[in-house]
Amino acid sequence: YLPFVQVGAGAGREALQLALADGLLDRTRASLEVRELAASVARPPGSPAPLAGEALLRAAYDRVTELVEGQGGAWSEPASQVLSRGRGNRTVLLKALYAALGVRARLALVRPFTADPAPYRFPRPDLYGHQVLRVEQGGRTFWLDPSTRYTPFGVLPQVARGCEALVLPEPGEAPEVARTPEGDGEGRATGL
Repeated sequence: YLPFVQVGAGAGREALQLALADGLLDRTRASLEVRELAASVARPPGSPAPLAGEALLRAAYDRVTELVEGQGGAWSEPASQVLSRGRGNRTVLLKALYAALGVRARLALVRPFTADPAPYRFPRPDLYGHQVLRVEQGGRTFWLDPSTRYTPFGVLPQVARGCEALVLPEPGEAPEVARTPEGDGEGRATGL
């Protein structure tokens, strides 16, 4: 028998969350174009009053689904670039759009069931390979996955249900770890 020692250096999960949140902050900031889109979503043509609550969330989600083609893109593109090209990461654009609408939305990195379940003192970003939005509105929490075009509002893929999620904080907020909803077996995971 030979003795075995493993030594590690680095920061824990909170530091990982803060570093990832800092890196995505500018990309999810609402530009002038995103704010104009927010104004058109909040008050659709012919509407007697501005949208609010879940109707506003759904309208923004549907508009991003219509405007951005393809099956997602890199996190390196800012929301305004995704909007202008009509291609790219819908999650980044939707996060910026919700911010422009005054809705509390946070990016969440999900550790799907297909990831290594072993505990890590120094977690790697690749363990959290599925990105979703956690949106809070009217006392309810919605978990949204706009990564695949035309995914219905509030539906998470089976691999991302009931999983650990690193909720990326905004400046001044503390990092949070949550669990995605289990769903009802039919793909619905809304308003939990």
